[in-house]
Amino acid sequence: MDIPAGRFVDFGGSAGEMCAVLREQYPAWSFTVVETKSMADAAQALRPGISFSDQLPPKFDVFYSSGTLQYLSDPETLWREALSRTTRYAYLARNSFSNRKLFTVQSSRLFDNGAGPVPEGFENVAIRYPHQTVSEASLRGIADEMGFDLAARFEGRNSGVTGTRADVYGADLLFKRR
Repeated sequence: MDIPAGRFVDFGGSAGEMCAVLREQYPAWSFTVVETKSMADAAQALRPGISFSDQLPPKFDVFYSSGTLQYLSDPETLWREALSRTTRYAYLARNSFSNRKLFTVQSSRLFDNGAGPVPEGFENVAIRYPHQTVSEASLRGIADEMGFDLAARFEGRNSGVTGTRADVYGADLLFKRR
């Protein structure tokens, strides 16, 4: 974040844990977490200094998403939309990449994806949801079309990769607008 103030979007940012940490370091920045409507409504009360929405804002300086694209029905369309609104940087963390589309069903506990204790009135139940791999080449091609260069690629970031298939790999990608 190489400017004194700006607008940061965390797509799929849960209850805003990351934005809360960044807000401490960058108080002049504004932070928006894009989540499902019910999550955005519930999380707003937890972190009033962070905006929560179920829609991407019209413009922002930094787009960040960690391990979310692979759970969307059409990740490429969302990526294109996000880049069209991003003025400076886009960072994709915890990705599950493959050269071919692979579908699985992921299982986890409801509250295993966030920080802190299970809130009162909730049970940490098992949930299942669809997961797909995303084409790194496709995301990079879209970024190039949208006026972004790949500024850095961090290999071996497998925390967003599910399964044990040899043709599935993890990497973080940082793009900068030309």
